[in-house]
This record gives sequence, C-alpha cells and structure tokens, in this order.
Amino acid sequence: MWMQWAEYRERQIAFTTAAVTMNTAISIFRRLNEEFLSNFPRFGDHSEIIKYLYNGYYDPSHEKHDQDFATYTGSNFKITSKVFFCELTYQMVAGFFMKGRIPFYQQEQVRAAGIRLTDDEEALFKCLSLFGLVISQCEGNFYNDQLFQALNIAKKESTIYTWVVFAVQLFVDTRRVLGKELSRCFDETQEMRKWMVATLEQCLFFGQSNKVNEFYKIGTPRLQVIKKEINELLEKDFMQKLVDEYLGVRSALYRWGSFYLLRNHPMLLGLLTQLFLTRVHEVGIALGGDQGAIITSVHLYNASQQSGQLSGGLGKNLVVFPFHT
Repeated sequence: MWMQWAEYRERQIAFTTAAVTMNTAISIFRRLNEEFLSNFPRFGDHSEIIKYLYNGYYDPSHEKHDQDFATYTGSNFKITSKVFFCELTYQMVAGFFMKGRIPFYQQEQVRAAGIRLTDDEEALFKCLSLFGLVISQCEGNFYNDQLFQALNIAKKESTIYTWVVFAVQLFVDTRRVLGKELSRCFDETQEMRKWMVATLEQCLFFGQSNKVNEFYKIGTPRLQVIKKEINELLEKDFMQKLVDEYLGVRSALYRWGSFYLLRNHPMLLGLLTQLFLTRVHEVGIALGGDQGAIITSVHLYNASQQSGQLSGGLGKNLVVFPFHT
C-alpha cells in the first residue's frame, strides 16, 4: 500500500485517494487475518507467527545467533529477519503500548538513559502516545481510521494481532515513503479547509441575506455543523487540546509542535478531508436540486444548442442531456 503514497509523492494521485486506499487495505487485511485465525487460533498474537517463522528459517547449527538468518535480498537492498517479520514494530508496540496506563513518550528521560532512537522510532513513540489518548476517549471509533481501531482492539484484548502490526507498519512505511513530501499533505489539507469554510460561509450568508426557498430554513443547521466540525478538527489542534485536558500542567512536557499527530499521520488527514469534501458535495447537490439551479442550466444549455446559439468549441466539451424545451 505504500505504493499509493509513492504515487502521491510523484503527484500522480490525490492524498485523499492514497489515504482511503490505505485504510481500506487495513480493513481487508483484518478480515483475512480473522479468517486465518478461525482455522489457526494459536497464531492469535503476532509473536507466535514470529516464533514459527524463526523456527522454520533459523539454522540451529550456527554457533551464534545470526541476525541475518532470514534476510530478504532484493536488487539493491537487504531486509533483515526482524524487519521482514515486522518483529521490530511488534516489539515497539508491545513494549510501549500494552501497559496498563496510557503511556507518554518522554524524550528527556529516554536520552538521559543513554537510549538513542532513530527519528522514525521517536516519531512512532510520540504518535503511539497520542493514539493511546484518543482511543481512551473514543474507543477506537475515530472517523473510521483503521489504525485507531487496531490499537484499541490490541489494548482491549491484550493481543497484538498480525493485522494490528500490519497497520502500524504501514504507518511507519508511509512516513518513510513520503519523506520531505510528508508536510505537503498537511498544507493541502489546510488549503482545502479554507476553501470549504469559505464556501459554507458564503452559502450561509446568501441564505440569510436573500429571499430564497425552504432549503436554508432546513439546511442551515447542517451547514453550521459541518463548518464547526471542520474548524475543530482541521483548523484547531484538537490533539493538543486533548493532551492539555488529560495531563493538565504536565502537558507542557509533551508539546512536540503544532498539529503533531496530523502532520505525521497522513492517512487520518486524507480521511478527514475526504469526509468533509463529501459532506460539502452532498450539500451542494441538495441545494442545487432544491432551487432548480442545475435542471434550469441543463434546459438552458439544450435550448441554446438546439437553436444554434452555442459556439462549436463549447458544444463539443459539454454533455447533451435528453431534455427538450
């Protein structure tokens, strides 16, 4: 699924497309994993699969533990067994996320202990902290983000299923694939947010300042709800607000930059953006249909075409609807 993000990085598809595809892939893999476990229940926790693969690949005749006993070698790269089996990801999730309380990564304490983490590892620990806080408030049901659902189930059932590891690994790989383009997802989201809010505001203003039909009496509350939700999730840093409420004065220890979660979780950005785009689109269809703007334009176009009033270039690029005046 990281190929979708590579296509976004190369500006071949929209980040909303990559996000929805990735989220769907996690959901499909979850169903496959559940079907697999119905036949092989002993492989419930991913650690059991790691042990099984280890025993199947490792050569016991080796005098010492060989970290590369199951290395996968490609044309210009090598993947060690720990990476190939997602063992590193499993260990990080198990060691950090499966504790009783919601853990929070403390950078100063880790460094004081002489532990040196890569940028990817540090980002994962920070995001796991925020993931844990969110699922404690919404039980994993956060705008259909399958990664939140995966970690919520792992926490609730004290089992790290293979599909959970897959979801976390995709999160890690996505950041690596995007590289310097990671910030572009957030920038594009903010541009879309401004456009959607401006559109909703203009629509509300028009309804209040003109004598129009019943749509605005019924639809105004919905327009206001959509606008409010967009502002709360994309304009304001909802995650920092949640951290401040949960940790109180201690939240000062966990300020990792504005919109840290959204900047590092492009799938969530894409899902939220797609959700709001869909809602604005639905409102536009309802508004156009209620006021007759669309059907009126269709009739006007056909009348103009049949009377020869359209230029050749314009007529070639528009669809002819089967209406007659």
